[in-house]
Amino acid sequence: MKSVLILLSYLLPIVFVVVLVMLFLQKEKSGRKKLAYGLGIIFLLYIFMNVISFFLVRKKESPVAFDPSRWLSRPNERWLMKDDLIKSARLLDKDTAYIISILGDPESKSDTSDQWVYKMGEGGNALGFLFHNLIIEFENGHVIEVKETTWH
Repeated sequence: MKSVLILLSYLLPIVFVVVLVMLFLQKEKSGRKKLAYGLGIIFLLYIFMNVISFFLVRKKESPVAFDPSRWLSRPNERWLMKDDLIKSARLLDKDTAYIISILGDPESKSDTSDQWVYKMGEGGNALGFLFHNLIIEFENGHVIEVKETTWH
């Protein structure tokens, strides 16, 4: 269902623009009226689709407790565990070997290896999807900070 909504969110504005261009190019009055109704229907469908997706995203994707096996097996759902992972402070003062044992290898490391980045997947925003990263900062080989970054 989520993939259908994403596809429609890209296609409907394109169809809207095509029908709008056709409306301006149409010379017959009756044809213009039909195209105008079509624009209204496309617009209402787009609004309806966004309202539905708002409730689907809010309903299905609620935070869950951190689980190392789920973290490793479902990388696109990691963002659902971020609150538990960050707020529990379970990673603070842990060494790099422990972090790798429960989170796996990071997707990227800074040049000095004092900052690791784990991609946590996408989701969690009713007006579009956010991409989530977990940032772990180290000092002397131990975690000093765990935070999240997001972007559209």
